[in-house]
Amino acid sequence: MTAAHELAQQAAALVDSLPDDDLTALCEPLARLGWAEAFLEHYPDAERHAQRGLDIARRSGQLYVMPHLLLCLSHVRVQTCRVTSAVELADEAEDIARGIGSDQLLTFALASKASALVAACPTGDPRPPRRRRGGGGRGR
Repeated sequence: MTAAHELAQQAAALVDSLPDDDLTALCEPLARLGWAEAFLEHYPDAERHAQRGLDIARRSGQLYVMPHLLLCLSHVRVQTCRVTSAVELADEAEDIARGIGSDQLLTFALASKASALVAACPTGDPRPPRRRRGGGGRGR
């Protein structure tokens, strides 16, 4: 674990030293760094790197990596008790995964959304939280 923490900190220092333009081709590694930080419970760093990656991916049109970044953010928000935004981020990841036709990303998005929805359920209430319907009438 010590090595993992040190390596994540080294990677973060490298990423943080680069301007956004230099990171445009590195959105996928930003997602991996965010996930590594999330699993190491470095939640503020994970959120910062995933959000930065998401902002860059949006500007550069890199749809394929956006679900990974959104789901990293969703995971961090579940872990830090911000479940409403966690579900919203997972919804967006699901929409993008459906839009680009990636079954793997869709599966990951749905599993992550299920985790966020479970966290969003009021204690003792057996009913699932109400979910929006969107994306051209697709059911949720």
